[in-house]
Amino acid sequence: MDASDSIEMHSEGKDARSREEIGSPHLNGIDFNLLIKNADDGILLLNSDATIRYFSPAVKRLSGYEDGELLNKNAFDLIHPDEMQEIMRLYTEGIRVPGHVEQVECRLRKKDGSWSVIQATGMNMLHDPVVAGVIINMRDISEFRRMEHELRASEERYRYLVENLSAVVFTLDSQGVITYVSPALERWSGYKVQELVGFVFTNFVYGDDLPGLMASFERVIAGHTETYEFRVADKDGTLRYMQTSSRPIVEDGATLGLLGTLIEITGRVEADEAKRRNEEHFKEVIRRQIRYYRSGE
Repeated sequence: MDASDSIEMHSEGKDARSREEIGSPHLNGIDFNLLIKNADDGILLLNSDATIRYFSPAVKRLSGYEDGELLNKNAFDLIHPDEMQEIMRLYTEGIRVPGHVEQVECRLRKKDGSWSVIQATGMNMLHDPVVAGVIINMRDISEFRRMEHELRASEERYRYLVENLSAVVFTLDSQGVITYVSPALERWSGYKVQELVGFVFTNFVYGDDLPGLMASFERVIAGHTETYEFRVADKDGTLRYMQTSSRPIVEDGATLGLLGTLIEITGRVEADEAKRRNEEHFKEVIRRQIRYYRSGE
């Protein structure tokens, strides 16, 4: 029986049992066997000692290994030696907490001896009598990391120039009136410098973020250095996420205002949100798989 056509469910101290196309092949109109077989992400089911009890066809495509080379093999044997100790630590800690979810990146040894960079998200379901294992969802992100590395190398060559040209430098007086802003702001805001200087900064801040930013402003005026994230509306009304770092301007013991830098972080915030949605999607996939396993009882 091909491992891709069955899911072997083992229990500690009991004989192994397998179910052909486990349970009902359809749940709420969804063919989960077909879904798993054609998914790009690989799925592993591990025992508490990390031996592989089941793997989806995508794992074979990602790794190059065949059925007999993966079943009952310890998953840690596939991890790069430089990362194995940390992965083992996280795994050992995770299996102590029912339902624990952990996401890691590591290198996976393929059959041909090369290494793939994978992103793996694991959920501890050892406590569940139906699953009784750790479910791992894995995807190959090697190409993404390669492109990221090349981009980082390119950015590093121009880092100094970019940092000094892209960061907006500004000053406010003690009442929050803009007394100076560097021309870099014009590139993304649509405003000219002369349209900003002389106006209170609160005119340009998204309303929901204003109370927190005002509290941050007051802390800086009181003598603290502050980093804060908030949203602003550019001239055409588009909301942008910003991060400001500010410190007080003090002369003869009196605080005259603040000096700050401003950078746009919209891309980072959107990436973080995409990651959060991805994690929620993974949890939903796991929940569906559990319902699917249970439907065969």
